[in-house]
Amino acid sequence: MEEIRYHETNAGRESKQSFWIFEGMNVLWLLVGFGLSFVIANRLINAGWGLFPAMAISSVTSIGSVFYVAVLKYGKPKSFDVDLFRWIGWKGLFFCDRCGIVRSRSYFSAARTTKTAHPLSENSDA
Repeated sequence: MEEIRYHETNAGRESKQSFWIFEGMNVLWLLVGFGLSFVIANRLINAGWGLFPAMAISSVTSIGSVFYVAVLKYGKPKSFDVDLFRWIGWKGLFFCDRCGIVRSRSYFSAARTTKTAHPLSENSDA
């Protein structure tokens, strides 16, 4: 008698769930964006706005969520968006520090110094 072999044929465990360019947890960005769009549109219509202006204003959140995933999530490393926002934040703090708006230097960072001439340069007053 021949032995019957059973093989796993459920490909659902091996594949990623996807909808358009949204894969896995990125679908939540889509749901949150469209959910906020509906809430904002409902509030604006109840406040007396017309249908088309309310839909135009509320579509910003859904377009923003699609743009966020398409540019910062799709095909990028897992923490690309967080690292990008941190980098932008640090560059913004350094810019504000250089302009004198905010003092963002830590205790251990070098203090700003005035520009001095080297003692052995030709322009020194020795």
